[in-house]
Amino acid sequence: MDFLVYTAQQKAKCVIWYIQTQSITRVQRKFQTKSQTIPPVWNSTLSWVDNFNSDGKVQNTTRRGRSPVTEQTINRVSNYFRRHPRRFLRRAESDLSIPYSTFHKILERLIRMFPYKIAKVQHLTEDNKIK
Repeated sequence: MDFLVYTAQQKAKCVIWYIQTQSITRVQRKFQTKSQTIPPVWNSTLSWVDNFNSDGKVQNTTRRGRSPVTEQTINRVSNYFRRHPRRFLRRAESDLSIPYSTFHKILERLIRMFPYKIAKVQHLTEDNKIK
């Protein structure tokens, strides 16, 4: 099935018709009779209406991707570990209400701290060495 692309004028007409009738079915029928093409599905129409109500336009808002980590967040993490250097990461992350992935990014890339778990290993003797 091909993906249908609707023009801004078609989207605007659908929004106007929905505001007038409050019915998705009526909007779809009117769209089909006026433009002689396949009408948009109900969730597309509702998202156009939501966009219009929130932003005043029917086009989707462009997204930049991930939001950058702010200097304030970096300072919060840095100060936290100055005060509590032996705290576990999960505890610190929940205390500061920062997502775990963001927390790791701040520690490793920006503050240059490398959190490791202390692991007990077997003591090597002369008998354990490879000959």
